[in-house]
Amino acid sequence: AFASRAMLRLADSQPEAAWADIIACHRLGHLVAEGPTLIETLVGHAIAGIAAEATLVYIDHVKPNARQSALLAQQLDQLPTFKNIVEKIDLFERFVYLDIIQRVAGADKPNMKLLIRMTGLDNSNDSSIKKVMSQYTLKLTDWNMVLKSGNDTYDRLVKTMRIENLAAQKSALEEFEDNLQSRSEKLKSPLRIIGEIAASENGPQGLGKVVDD
Repeated sequence: AFASRAMLRLADSQPEAAWADIIACHRLGHLVAEGPTLIETLVGHAIAGIAAEATLVYIDHVKPNARQSALLAQQLDQLPTFKNIVEKIDLFERFVYLDIIQRVAGADKPNMKLLIRMTGLDNSNDSSIKKVMSQYTLKLTDWNMVLKSGNDTYDRLVKTMRIENLAAQKSALEEFEDNLQSRSEKLKSPLRIIGEIAASENGPQGLGKVVDD
């Protein structure tokens, strides 16, 4: 809305009012990105991107002189720096995961159906997966194992995202993603789920491994 009104004001020969809207759009993007969640950060970056495009249009339309350009640059330089997105994953997104696990674990009734729905397996055409998974009660699950393993996974992701070399980081993230995909693939096979539980030292640990994946 800010960017649209700025374009309208440019067309009406109101460059100062247009710039006020554009810089407000920049500030809004940075403000939204201050939120603790990953999605707020992404939306904040998107809003700032809209403001950046409007800035380029403004410069092309107004063609500010050197003094005016210096004033515009000064305002842009005063915008806060975006925080590294890994900090949001390390704290808030990790705690979302831990909170969900505790909510499922603390339910008064078996919550395997809830877990299946949350992971998207309820959309699977293979009804045998849901049948196999629903036979087990989550009350038997080793929840400490699930929490610790989940924390370990977030630790690996955060460590990977903090690699400074971009090429090395990209390669490490692809490896991380491949690992998640292979764990996810196991959940598509009822026999592999049963085998995972049977191969563990005891039922709670086996269920913990399946729930963790």
